[in-house]
Amino acid sequence: MTGIIYRRGGCIYFGGNFCILKTAELHLALTHVPVVLCFAALAMQVTAMLMRNTTVQKTALVMFVISGLVAIPVLFTGAPAATLISNAPGISSMKIEYHEQVAKASFILLQLAAVTALLALLFYKTEFGRFLRATLLVSGFITAVALAQTAHTGGQIRHTEAKITGTTKPKPAPQKSMQQLEEEAQNESHEIIK
Repeated sequence: MTGIIYRRGGCIYFGGNFCILKTAELHLALTHVPVVLCFAALAMQVTAMLMRNTTVQKTALVMFVISGLVAIPVLFTGAPAATLISNAPGISSMKIEYHEQVAKASFILLQLAAVTALLALLFYKTEFGRFLRATLLVSGFITAVALAQTAHTGGQIRHTEAKITGTTKPKPAPQKSMQQLEEEAQNESHEIIK
């Protein structure tokens, strides 16, 4: 299978049997991109409207579309990431489930914003395009807030600094190493395939 990217046992392979990236790692690597792009696109859109700058406006719309596209692999790598970490000490399955629910709602909002942005680009010079850009200001803000909530709930799953409130002391580090957790997750995925 040389030259073909495929997924097996929690790993993404590029031909052969060499794991180039674990799906959980891909989730963590890409998860911040849609959030940052959405906020940046929203800020650019407001700036462009105040300045009446077409180039900046179109750039903001493209950023919304890219944010929606990047969110697709983020959503689909979330389940393998959850499987990998769900058995670790100190990890709450309720927090994982809540994060998944918030992430799915945010994903839908972001996809709607991305489609709106794409249509606004296609119909840029029309009255319909102006309506879509105005709609995107409101829906983009709602989407940005939803993505921020998704990022926050995701951070609460593993990052102790996101869990600390007031005088609460951080919990001790998990007893299992990441390698042990990865091996357990890979064994579980092989059992599921059989």
